[in-house]
Amino acid sequence: MGKGRRKCPKCGSTRVIPWFWGLPTPESMDDVMARSYRGELMIGGCCVSDHDPHWHCKACEHDWE
Repeated sequence: MGKGRRKCPKCGSTRVIPWFWGLPTPESMDDVMARSYRGELMIGGCCVSDHDPHWHCKACEHDWE
């Protein structure tokens, strides 16, 4: 995508945050939870597949790889 902010492929918004998949380490758990509460990160859970989204648009709720 090049330099700069990521854009949603559906609506073009730059209000895009990453998904977090897997189990956080005990050391990173507080940071992951705090980022999620602040709306900076989506938590996807422990079960990871090849087709899980990597990005989430906060403007239109679109998820994509």
